[in-house]
Amino acid sequence: PDVRHELNELVRQLELTDSVVVTGRASESQLNRELAEASIFVNLRMPVLEAASDTLLRQMASGAPVIVYDHGCYSDVPDDAAVKLPTDASVELLAEAIRSLMISPERRAAVGNAAAAHVVEHHTTANYAQVVVDLAQEALLGQPRADLLRRLGSKMKTSGFIRNDPLVGRIAGEAEHLFGRSVE
Repeated sequence: PDVRHELNELVRQLELTDSVVVTGRASESQLNRELAEASIFVNLRMPVLEAASDTLLRQMASGAPVIVYDHGCYSDVPDDAAVKLPTDASVELLAEAIRSLMISPERRAAVGNAAAAHVVEHHTTANYAQVVVDLAQEALLGQPRADLLRRLGSKMKTSGFIRNDPLVGRIAGEAEHLFGRSVE
């Protein structure tokens, strides 16, 4: 409540009450309404500790442009689907990014449309499920190979081969040729 009060006071002092709303905790339906009504999102995270951002994807899916730091998972967003700022961006650079989107409905629409299209193409539940299935299949297929290579290495060690032995290098090369590169 204290932070919300401080933010509302700052909005009032800056005379932004007609364009900035501090909602506080929102229900899912309220969040969806706010996302649908927004013209521009500013999503500046530092540091970025996650591999992906649900907040970013929801904002992108809304069709409004998002301003982000070009850092972490936010760097993975195509350049045409977000406005990217360097991590050391000044307040003036952020203000200019917002201003440029505000004065150009065409640019706002282009960035927002590219963002929404990117989410639809790459971040659907079906795509996520397929990645999980593919990863599981790869792990299952790789396990016998890893077991074989482990047993081969163990047999070579018990047979007295040393790591620098040219024969060990040749056997490892043949195993890589037959079974692919091992990550061990």
